[in-house]
Amino acid sequence: LFFTDTATTEIYTSRCSSAASDVYKRQTVGSHLHDAMPFSIHSSNITGIHTKLTSVAKMAISGIHAVTETKADEATQARASQELRALNDSNERHAQLQVIWGEPTMERRSAGIAIFLGPAVTGRAERMHRVPAAAMEWRRACRLEGFKFATQGAPRHATDNGLVIFYLFVLYGVYGDPAATNQLLAALDEWIFELGEQAPVIVVGDFNAETDELPVLKQWESTGAFTDVHRHAYEHMGKAIGPTTCARRIDMMWANETGMLAVSDFSTSSHFATHETLHLSLRVEAYCQPRHRRHRPRPLPTVDMAPDVEDDIFAAPPAGVDNACLSPVACQCCV
Repeated sequence: LFFTDTATTEIYTSRCSSAASDVYKRQTVGSHLHDAMPFSIHSSNITGIHTKLTSVAKMAISGIHAVTETKADEATQARASQELRALNDSNERHAQLQVIWGEPTMERRSAGIAIFLGPAVTGRAERMHRVPAAAMEWRRACRLEGFKFATQGAPRHATDNGLVIFYLFVLYGVYGDPAATNQLLAALDEWIFELGEQAPVIVVGDFNAETDELPVLKQWESTGAFTDVHRHAYEHMGKAIGPTTCARRIDMMWANETGMLAVSDFSTSSHFATHETLHLSLRVEAYCQPRHRRHRPRPLPTVDMAPDVEDDIFAAPPAGVDNACLSPVACQCCV
């Protein structure tokens, strides 16, 4: 339900406040909620990109496909990018795809992250460059990546350009080492905190551990900072919940408060052999966007003056006096 009373003249932002979201809703009722941008985020552990490029890319047609364990070194990334260009040549103009690679894997060719982008977000994403030191270590290990999206939505007020901003973080946990994965999540938590804005944030990937093994995830749950989208879909949408691989639910999607406002559906499928693929449908509304507190300009100060003083101010300078001081109060130059 939306509030229908008149919105305040100020726009409020709070990093962890749902009250801010209520104000966003009130300010957009009846104007352009119907212009929400629908798209999907898919998340898969593909255990190697070598023979799966076409299947991986086609899943991105409806939005974004985030993949982990690409096992792609520089040569593999270059070859896959060339294959994607050839695929685009055979695709219709409205079905062009794009890939943004994470760090190339080393000689062991393990881990690796990439995102494939469909027409709705092609050319509107960038790999984030400002990365805290702790998170950078995990990026170099090919286990953590962050992406910023800026897509076009409906204008929210007269001077707004209608940009829709959201963030996607993709991670690949350390197999058999929940403590190391928890350190990865702690670095990610710091990175998200440093964003300093209340934009939708989605975290996806193969965590290689369950929630109960990762204190950072348990803290997210207890504080409400992030929500396990799969569990939310089970509890509130009637979706099935179960293991995603080897009798364990380690492939997950998490969303912050404003990210959850955009969630419209969730499902899983078995597109790849060893891991379930997660599918998240979003409708990014105007009220999901960051706001800053803005005030109307204050009026200029006024000074009450007696009529005779006001007349003196606008009087012509005395004859024969150059650069006469026109101050209504006696000053040094008038003494």
